[in-house]
This record gives sequence, C-alpha cells and structure tokens, in this order.
Amino acid sequence: MHLLVYKIVTTAVFSTVFRRTSTVREVRDLRRVRTASWWLCENEDVVRADLVYYPQTLSLDHHLAIAYESWTSSRETIGPVSHTVVFDSWPATKMVLDRWRCCRCVRRRINQGNYAKMTCTVEIVATEVAAEHPVISGVFAPPQDRLSLQMLATNPVKTLRVLLGPQLFNLITVGTFLGCSLVVTFLIILTVFYAHALLTA
Repeated sequence: MHLLVYKIVTTAVFSTVFRRTSTVREVRDLRRVRTASWWLCENEDVVRADLVYYPQTLSLDHHLAIAYESWTSSRETIGPVSHTVVFDSWPATKMVLDRWRCCRCVRRRINQGNYAKMTCTVEIVATEVAAEHPVISGVFAPPQDRLSLQMLATNPVKTLRVLLGPQLFNLITVGTFLGCSLVVTFLIILTVFYAHALLTA
C-alpha cells in the first residue's frame, strides 16, 4: 500500500514524502482552517480506490498560533516540526483479528501490528516567505515500481508478486517448481519404461 490520496485541508506549508505547497494568506484564514487530514488508500491505477484506513486529522491550532505570534512580533518563522500520524482504525471488513484457535470463546483483540505510521514535517510560514522559498528541491516523484497496467505489461512476474504478496508468491513458486519436477520425473520414468519394453519385445 502507499499514500495515494493526499488531501490537505489547511493553508499552511507542508513538507512530507509527497510535498505540496500552500500558504497562510490572511489572518482570517487561521480562524476557519486549522487541520490537515490524510487518507490512506489503495492504488486506483489498477482497481477502484479503496479506503484502507480511516482518515486521521492533525490539529494545527497550536502551531498556527505560535507561528502567527512569532511572525508578527519578530518576523521570524518557528521552523519545521515533525509529527507521526498513526492510522489505527479501518473498516470492519478489513479488520484483522488475533485469537487462540484452540478456544473460540476467547475474546478477540485487534492486532496492533497492522497500524500504519506516517511521519510528516509541518512548516508554517508567511506568504512572502513561501514565495521566496518555493518547495521545489527534495520533491519526490512517484515510485517507478508502482503497480500499474504498464507494469503488468512490461513485468508480469513482479506485478504478480506485488498482487499476491511475497510469502504467497514464494509458496506458489515453490509449489509450481515441485509440481513441474514431479511431472518431468514421471515422464522420464515412463519413457525409460516404454523404451525398455520395446527393447525386450
């Protein structure tokens, strides 16, 4: 999975793995737009976008207040601040549960190993500062090995590995190899048997 739908509901400048830029334009904007939201979805290049985790919201009230006070008093920015956004809830149909198989009456619990974490860097600056320092350097292009129809046509084996997962793909690969080995061995034995029968006839 990867971060596909990246929607920012704020007027601040953001710098993350997918960098986007917007600016704080006026003071009245600080009163009505104060949060940033992220959606973690499946790739819609192959299938329809499917929500993996419920959206998580990072409140920027405190950062906006400090940034505005610092800029109006000393014309200085507070610098970037790092946050870790934890995606800890998802649709019930995708919930992975952990329980003892030997006892069905044991209460199920959510496997916390399925939580996804995203580290982001938030930097709030004024309009003139953002215009002088546009977010250009360090921008990440989409990964070249992202699952797509083009990848399916050019590298079907890798596409199959991504779709099935490494464990299932390796299991199928080993099973196919063993099955082909058994078939080839059987054909060799059958050929030797018929050859021996023809020679002795």
